Amino acid sequence: MSDISELESRISAAMDRIGRGLETLNTGGDDSASQAEIEQLKTLLDEEKTVSAQLEERIRGLKEKFDAEITALKQADTARETATVELDQRCQRVKRTNQALRENIANLREANRQNLGDAHLINKSMQIELDALRAARAVEKAEIDAIMATLKPLVSENSEDTPQAEQTMGDA
Repeated sequence: MSDISELESRISAAMDRIGRGLETLNTGGDDSASQAEIEQLKTLLDEEKTVSAQLEERIRGLKEKFDAEITALKQADTARETATVELDQRCQRVKRTNQALRENIANLREANRQNLGDAHLINKSMQIELDALRAARAVEKAEIDAIMATLKPLVSENSEDTPQAEQTMGDA
């Protein structure tokens, strides 16, 4: 950023010198001195145009890099949001399954209190318990997916830096 400020200062100074040179031309100064000064000013102007073009190219490159990083961050954010929504849906499934399991267990206890062993209630309890285990497994998978979605951009950034570091270490 300080390079840009420095270059802007140089451009402003060159423009001032050009302006003074033009004033000298308008006042009818010495022709040989004016010609030399005009050539010098043209040279300075060309140099400043070159510097200005270089700055514009650097700014364009920085903008492209910035836009690419913003796009990558938006994609990572979308992946995290998707993983979070999936995790929430699976947690809701676990809650519903656990509630059904509690109700069925209460029915089993009531049947046992009355000395009525109901095979249907036992089978239903086992099925609900299996569903609860599957739902818990799905939640764990969704949590892992959410963590991976968060870590993936960080890992890819580090993997881009890693070959350079490994090459440097290999040269030592």
